[in-house]
Amino acid sequence: MALQVEPYGAGQAGTDDGARYWRLLEGTKRSLCLLVFVLLFPEPVPGMKEVVQPPFVAGIRGGSVNLTCCLQGDEGKILRTNVYWYFTTNNENELIYLTPEGWHKDRLTLTKSGHITDKSIQVSGLGFNDTRLYICKVSVIDKDTFNSSTVTGNGTQLLVHGPMSIGKVDNDTSLMCQVEAGMVQDIEIVWKEGDTHIPAETMTVVQTDLTAYLLTRRLKVNLSTVNHVNARTFTCLLQHRTEGYITHYTMAVPERFLPMHDFEEPILLYVLLFMNRLLILIMVLVIFKVK
Repeated sequence: MALQVEPYGAGQAGTDDGARYWRLLEGTKRSLCLLVFVLLFPEPVPGMKEVVQPPFVAGIRGGSVNLTCCLQGDEGKILRTNVYWYFTTNNENELIYLTPEGWHKDRLTLTKSGHITDKSIQVSGLGFNDTRLYICKVSVIDKDTFNSSTVTGNGTQLLVHGPMSIGKVDNDTSLMCQVEAGMVQDIEIVWKEGDTHIPAETMTVVQTDLTAYLLTRRLKVNLSTVNHVNARTFTCLLQHRTEGYITHYTMAVPERFLPMHDFEEPILLYVLLFMNRLLILIMVLVIFKVK
């Protein structure tokens, strides 16, 4: 015997039960139910286009950075917008705004509070573990129809790095550039002299803890080519594969040789040496002559 299921609300009993259940959802519960319904079954809002996010942004450890999120569309057709920020780690999403607790508490603030289309946030107190992909989702309510829909951005990859340093190594025959970063994908250290790229040793990567990596690259420097007037200036850059340079540090290699006037021939010394040998020769001749 096949079991027949009557659609809910099709009969009189179903209608009464539904009405009775809806009356029980008062105040906050009813609002929550509506919000869930809107998020699960959104309808497009006329004039709304997309959420625009930059693909990459970098910030230094301990500092702050802005994550841009702008809704493109006809503001005149928008009644209200709400923003939700979350990041992805290991293909899992974690909501960070708006949430009251977590590692991000008191570190995330809207850069333009109350703005209807600009939902950018600032992240302060950056640490290496903040290196993640941040995604902005905006819920939009249409002014005329009160329909709601959500638009999601493509996400912004945030890289947190430490300060860069350069030093001499290998008995002053090489320069070494180091920087600590929260990731190693798509980033590298490059060397330049002026605007010219210089071939260098292969970059090495050492994981310092669970969320940080130390990037190092050495450059062999032929100091014998340094002239007597100007020092050579070398620049170490940390750059992204597609988004350009992130940070850089410049070092001037001092002159290896003394100035030209310090290399003038020591004529007086030569004269004294010649006179000394001449005196020795005269003394020898006198001795032999006396004998």
